[in-house]
Amino acid sequence: MNTEQLRDVLTTQLSEVQKIRMNVVLAINEYCKDEQHLDYEGVVGVGSALEDGVNSLWFLATWIEDRLNENTELRKRNKSRYKKVRKAYGYTYP
Repeated sequence: MNTEQLRDVLTTQLSEVQKIRMNVVLAINEYCKDEQHLDYEGVVGVGSALEDGVNSLWFLATWIEDRLNENTELRKRNKSRYKKVRKAYGYTYP
């Protein structure tokens, strides 16, 4: 598999991860409209864990995408994005 094929596969997978993330957020919001629901805290906890997992996949996918991209200007521009994600989720920069 060459770099272009890998980039195409990665782009497709990244869009799928973004769809999953949005669906998780929407499902949690819909389920938890009634805060008196017995499982409200449990659902929010599970939803947060799912969202963190999807965010981890997003971070990894974008990091790999930038490593495949040989444009150093794009790397510089995206560096602040990595800093925000690292700060929010406590990741170390690979």
